[in-house]
Amino acid sequence: LTLRGAPMRRGHLLTVDEIIDSSEERRRLALDSGAAAVDMETEAIARACAERGIPLLSLRVITDTPRQPFPAPRSVLFNLGKQRVDLAKLTAFFLARPHRLPRLVRFAGNIRRAKRTLADTLVRALQAL
Repeated sequence: LTLRGAPMRRGHLLTVDEIIDSSEERRRLALDSGAAAVDMETEAIARACAERGIPLLSLRVITDTPRQPFPAPRSVLFNLGKQRVDLAKLTAFFLARPHRLPRLVRFAGNIRRAKRTLADTLVRALQAL
């Protein structure tokens, strides 16, 4: 599959079944495994495909890195159970830590770019099939 013009990097992902919040731990895992990135969201799908011998292509965008971690704990940024942002929790967190607001603004920009890049790349991938 060739996706001309798509901003991508091909590499191996280390898929883990838990949230790794520590930048140091993410860096260590990536170095130890030789992976280009540590993926914490795809594990269940990857495991199910591997158990059934089904090939998996994962198109991922990376919004946080060891050098640019999340601006707040994941539980503050997004409620997985409800699949939404809890604005009261998010507001309370940043009112208590206003020095972290620039990180939130950068993160929001990363999310916007990531969504656009993933959507464009998915369209190119489907057109290439």
